[in-house]
Amino acid sequence: MTVKSKLWALCCAAWLVCPAAMATDLLQSYHDSLKNDPTFRAAHSTYLSALEQVPQARANLLPGLLGTARLVRTNTFQRLAGFTLPPTYASSHEYIVSLTQPVFDMAAVAGLKQAKASVKAAAATYFAEAQALMLRVSTAYFNVLEAKDNVRFTIAEKKANKQQLEQAQQRFKVGLDAITSVYDAQAAYDGTVAAEIGTKNDVKNARESLREITGHYYDKIDPLKVNFPLRKPDPNEVEEWVQTTTKHNFTLIASRYAALASRHQIKASAAERLPVVDVVGEYQNRNPVSGVFTTNDIQSVGLGMTLSFPVYQGGKVFADTRQSQQDYETALANLDGVYKNSVVNTRQFFNNAVSGISQVKADKQAVKSARSSVESNQAGYRVGTRTIVDVLLVQRDLYDRQRIQAQDTYAYINSLLALKDSSGLLNVSDLEEVNTWLESPTAHTTSERFKHELYHSQHRPTNKSPKTRGKHYAVPTARNNISRKQKVLPPSTHGKQAVLDKFGKPIAHPAKQAKRNVTPKVIVKHKTKRSFAYRVGRYSAAHDTVPTHLLPLKPKPHTIHKTHKPKPLLAKSKHKPQRLNAKQHQKKS
Repeated sequence: MTVKSKLWALCCAAWLVCPAAMATDLLQSYHDSLKNDPTFRAAHSTYLSALEQVPQARANLLPGLLGTARLVRTNTFQRLAGFTLPPTYASSHEYIVSLTQPVFDMAAVAGLKQAKASVKAAAATYFAEAQALMLRVSTAYFNVLEAKDNVRFTIAEKKANKQQLEQAQQRFKVGLDAITSVYDAQAAYDGTVAAEIGTKNDVKNARESLREITGHYYDKIDPLKVNFPLRKPDPNEVEEWVQTTTKHNFTLIASRYAALASRHQIKASAAERLPVVDVVGEYQNRNPVSGVFTTNDIQSVGLGMTLSFPVYQGGKVFADTRQSQQDYETALANLDGVYKNSVVNTRQFFNNAVSGISQVKADKQAVKSARSSVESNQAGYRVGTRTIVDVLLVQRDLYDRQRIQAQDTYAYINSLLALKDSSGLLNVSDLEEVNTWLESPTAHTTSERFKHELYHSQHRPTNKSPKTRGKHYAVPTARNNISRKQKVLPPSTHGKQAVLDKFGKPIAHPAKQAKRNVTPKVIVKHKTKRSFAYRVGRYSAAHDTVPTHLLPLKPKPHTIHKTHKPKPLLAKSKHKPQRLNAKQHQKKS
């Protein structure tokens, strides 16, 4: 194997395993969004921050240890009967350690309960945001697929309108149609050209919306299978889904705990006017010094109880209590709104999922009927019973039906996921199930193609003799289980043409075949005429290899360079008719 063949093999293998060449599915998009979605990251940090409320509130009920160190120096100046006495000084240092344990503090107890309820509300909010991330990723993913489908339908409609325009122009030239038919077809074609620009821009915008969540721009994403399963919600009763929503909807649970936290806040605000009882223990070590004399250390240990009673604080306690009561009313109203919204959304998503199945089936039938209508109107236009306007209208209706079918299909899938999200049951397994409804069109085709090219790059023959350039290899007859129908690849960059048997293996060099006493069937290529094989060889020299499945069917060997002229309907006779004179004509009569 030459160096060029090795490099070609390495390039094919690298491009085959390159992630950029592979399409992205729904599950991969969700995994990327877990790391890059700013909304989910903010919800995660908010939840971690809310967890610290419980230790902060519990600290008000735990013992507190306080240490104090103090150093004092005192200088004394005395004047007696006009005489100034020498100054005296005294210094002392002391250490105090105090321990305080709250015994009765209703405000701290209510604050701890409020903190626990707030943490539960934050946890429920975090879980609701995690489910909302799954729904947002799937919605953005299917929005890209829907936009791509709209582009595909618009391009197909443009091609159909172009064909109608060309047909109308030809009929106008021969006098079968008026110029108004050409104008109508031209207007329809121009409209689809403008619509194609808008739909392509919608695809770019949908990709950007998906990148906002995932942090990656995906050139290729796996499309939806044509025959994916249409499943009804399980259970198939809306009331059971409503009951599940009232128990497991995380947004509703968060609202309940938020209302409970507001209720505990009322108690905490009202408890500010109650007395606080603490047990205090204190240890003191003092060492006084007077002049040059040092006294003994003084140590003391004390244990007692303190009572703090706020008599009047300017009305602050009553104002805080009233404010907490209004906040509680607000939390109850929000809870009622979230409950009604969750129940209504559950019922709507259930109805959309159930009706979506019938809607998708009806859309498929509508597309079939619209396609039959287009064919019948085109046939009627050719015979003159329909006008070009009728054909354009039914064509537009066909592609509109296809767009509606795509919209209803993606809406059905989104309704299923939204129903799970509204009921609080959405998890990663649901995304994995939906991910099985996608197909990867590039996974099989690219692998098979590159396996083919990789094999032939490793087994590509080299041409050392310039005399064999421009000639085909001999195709051997049936021997050693080799079929007569051989697959012939176009010539390589060296001018030779590799011959494969029915098993896809290259056949040996013609000289080696001659040594084996194999009678070949030689295909001679004329140098004067550049036939199809020569043109394919030029393409192969420019593009290195051409897969055999991309080549058209070749004619038989004995007819590849022969041109057969069709025989005329009335063939001329080789013998000229005899002209008879008058006497011969009388004798014959």
